[in-house]
Amino acid sequence: MHGILDSLRINKYHWEEQLWWMIAANFGNPVNTNAFEAIARSIPFSLLSKHRTQFVQLEALFMGQANLLENIYRDPYPVMLRREFIFLKKKYGLKKIFEPVHFLRMRPENFPSIRLSQLASLCTETTALFAWTLECVSIQSMRQKLMVTANDYWHNHYVFEKISSYREKMLGTDMCNNIIINSIIPLLYTYGKMMPDPAILKKSVSWLEQMPAEQNQMMEGWKRIGISVKKASGSQAVSNEISTFPISNFFLNVVL
Repeated sequence: MHGILDSLRINKYHWEEQLWWMIAANFGNPVNTNAFEAIARSIPFSLLSKHRTQFVQLEALFMGQANLLENIYRDPYPVMLRREFIFLKKKYGLKKIFEPVHFLRMRPENFPSIRLSQLASLCTETTALFAWTLECVSIQSMRQKLMVTANDYWHNHYVFEKISSYREKMLGTDMCNNIIINSIIPLLYTYGKMMPDPAILKKSVSWLEQMPAEQNQMMEGWKRIGISVKKASGSQAVSNEISTFPISNFFLNVVL
C-alpha cells in the first residue's frame, strides 16, 4: 500500500477517502491487498456516499470492479449484480481494473467475494467513517462498528453459483483487530501529528496499547519506534515516549 502521506497528497488530504483506500486494501489482506486498493481507488468516495443506502449497488460496484461479474451466470443474484454493474459502470465511466483478485491458497472465509460483500456492508453503515472514528470513545465501539456481515446470499455460498453449507459470514475479531492496527490507528496517528491534535494522538496510542500484538510488518514498525503493543504497559508512558519521536521517522518506519 502506498505511504499515507503520498496518498493524502493524491487525494488532496481527503481523510475520508484515505481511510476508504486503506480499509479496502486491508480487507484484501494479505493476498488481494493490491487488487482491493486498486478497486477502492477506482470508485470515488463521492460515489460511495451517493449509493450508501443501496447495498446491492455497492456490492455490484465492488464485484464488478474486481472482474467477478464477467461470466454469464444463471443464478438470479449474480445476474442482478451484473445488470446493476453494467448500468453503473456506464453511468459513471468507471475504468477497468487489471489487478486480478485471487482465490487460491487461502481459507474460504477470506475469499475476495466474501470480503467484498463485507466491505459493501461496512460502507452502508456509514461513509463518514473517519469522522465517526475521530469521535469514537472506545476501541470496543470501533470493533463493533467493523464487525459487519456479508449479504445473505453468501451465508451458503463462497463463490457464485456454488452452494455450500450455511454459515453467516461475519467479519471476525482478528480481522477487525487487523483493520484497527493497520489502517485506523496509523491514520488517526497521522491526523493527530499533522493537525496537530494531542487528544487524537493520545487516543491513537492508547488504542494501540489495548490491542493484542500481532506479528506483521506494521507491528514491527511500531516496535522500531519504541511502542510496545502489550496490554501490560500504560499508554501515558508510551505517549511520553512517542512525543519525542520525529514524525519523519514515523512515516519511514510505519506507513511508507
